[in-house]
Amino acid sequence: MNFFYTSVYTSHLSHLILAITTCLCLFVSSVNAEEVKSQEAIFTDAFDGSPIKTPLKDGEEETPALKEFKATSVNPYLGNEEAIAKGKAVYEAWCVACHDVGAKGKMGPSLVGKTFKYPQTANDVGMFAVIYNGASGAMQAFSKREITQDEILKLISYIRSITPQ
Repeated sequence: MNFFYTSVYTSHLSHLILAITTCLCLFVSSVNAEEVKSQEAIFTDAFDGSPIKTPLKDGEEETPALKEFKATSVNPYLGNEEAIAKGKAVYEAWCVACHDVGAKGKMGPSLVGKTFKYPQTANDVGMFAVIYNGASGAMQAFSKREITQDEILKLISYIRSITPQ
């Protein structure tokens, strides 16, 4: 009889510990989600994950949107129709030859969907880093081309706007 009560007690105790652990994990996850929303952007190389610097070019302006993005990791142009239109123009000028209309991929990989050649491009900070710093093949660093960091943010807002949900 004593064994029965001990087993029931142990079972209830393990359920209680599991419930408390689950609540703590959910709480920590929600806190971490809030921290990520306002975390300073850390840009990394697509190949080795090493940090990359993103200095402005001579004469390039750090727009309020770029400053906000680097401080929070949140692209302020997402959903902004004017920025999306400008991003589409950048895409058509610089990207469509390799990534095709609709960014579904051609010589370069698809930029839309849930599967990415470079997993870091699933978020805007990672996509910014790949566009800015380059990747394999013909994907050369746009930091060496006539495109500003602010235009990269608008380009990303366009790509996200055509990505199926």
